[in-house]
Parts: sequence; C-alpha cells; structure tokens
Amino acid sequence: VKDIALEAGRALEKIGTPEAFKRAGDHFEKVARNFGRKDKSLEIEALSAAGLAHKKSDKVKSRKKVEGLFRAAIKGWEGVMKGVEKGGAEPRGETKYYAAMATFEQAEYYYDDYAGLKVEALSKSGAFDIPLLKRTLVAKAEALRVAEKAFDKVLDFKDKGMAAAAAFRLGQVLYEFAESLANAPPPPGLTEDQVDEYRFTLEELYAPIQERALAAFTAALRQAVKDNVYNKWSRLSAVYAAKVNKDEFPIAEFTVQPDKTSDTVQSTSFIKAVRRGSE
Repeated sequence: VKDIALEAGRALEKIGTPEAFKRAGDHFEKVARNFGRKDKSLEIEALSAAGLAHKKSDKVKSRKKVEGLFRAAIKGWEGVMKGVEKGGAEPRGETKYYAAMATFEQAEYYYDDYAGLKVEALSKSGAFDIPLLKRTLVAKAEALRVAEKAFDKVLDFKDKGMAAAAAFRLGQVLYEFAESLANAPPPPGLTEDQVDEYRFTLEELYAPIQERALAAFTAALRQAVKDNVYNKWSRLSAVYAAKVNKDEFPIAEFTVQPDKTSDTVQSTSFIKAVRRGSE
C-alpha cells in the first residue's frame, strides 16, 4: 500500500504541468503523514519528493514551503542515523539518496540567490562608483560562501549521483565568481599602463579561485570515471574544466558509460522498438 501510494504521486508528476506537480506535492505530503511515523525511510522519501514536486510547480512562490519540507527530510535522516549509532536498524539503501537530494535541492536555492547578484561598478548616471563596487562584490562573496557551504553538505552523503551534482555546482560558483572579478570594469581615466596594472591585480585575486573551481570539476570527473557513471553533471564538469584549462581537459577525451543505458542505441529497449518497426 505504501509503495502504491508513492507511485500514485509519481504518476501525477508524469503529467508534467505545474498544477499536476502541485497535486503530486500535496499527495506526497499526505503519504509522509499517513505512513511516516512507522516507516522513517518512507517518510524521508515522501518529504523529499513533496519538496521537489512543489519546487517544480513554482520554485519561487513555493520556496518557503519547499525549504520546510527539505529541512524536515534532512532532520529525519539525521534522526535515523543517530538511531543507527545507538544500535537501531539501518535505513533502506535508497534513503540516503533522497536525503542527499533534499540537501542538494535546498542548496540550489542558495545558488540561485548567488547567481542573481551582479558585481557592479557604474552608478545609474554612468559614473564609476567605488562604494557600489565594494558593496556588490562583498554581497556576491557572502552569497558564494553560503552556497559553497550548502553544496559541501551534499558531498558528505557520498552518494554518487548527488556528489557529481554538488561538485559541479561548487566549481561553478567559484568559476563564476572568478569571472565576475576578471570582467570587472577598470576605473575611467587610467592610463594604459595603469589599466594593465589594474588587470594584473585582479588576476592575482581571481587566479586562485579559478584553481579551486578547476579542482572541483576535476574531482567530479575523476569520480565519474571511477564509478563509471555519466550524467549531465559530469558532462557539465567536463565542459567547465575545459573552459578553465583547455590544454589539460579536452572534452573529446572524456568518455565514460552512461548511467541510464535505456537512453542509448545499444539498449535492449531500443533494439526491441526497432524490431517492432517503431519510427
């Protein structure tokens, strides 16, 4: 009955409309209430699924509700693990994935906050504004710190798929911050030599950040090769690693097995479809 209840929510999600995701989220919340007290693994899965469904329905308007559901799922996981330490039963194998997913999706909100901030140096009148540059740069750096800390928590789960996603995002926030520094406009009125000195000073600031970004992308790629897992996050890590260092990371050389063989022309389902004469 519990499994069927979860499948009913997933069936609603397959409709794919915001209204259907909203109904699915409400349904998963009900599943968590009805069955979660006696089955903590199911409660964590249902709460995570509810949060993700509501997020897909309207990530902006539903943010408060979504974050509450994810926090409840994470808290539930922490409670289960404390019970294990005291000799309690181990959670089901997939439970860690749902807890990691909730942690990642929560961190994604912090990434959105970070990505929405711009480093600005020109006032509305077009004049170079040093206080504005400092204020926006500090705000971006603070948002970076929050996002970085959140994605670090995802890595702690050591879940293969979620680790690849978190490692990429860690690299991405660092890469984008370095880019915002690299592209900061020089103050007007400088001589050509002074502009060169300004650019050199900025490079001293952003080069170490780029190196940290590359380290995160590299970690994601090494993990993908080690686990023989290929998903959109490992692919993105390859793309961004090549942006930072094209000589060391030519994308054409990065090949691992896909994590969903049904998506390939070698898969059994594809061959069967061809045999049936499917277009």
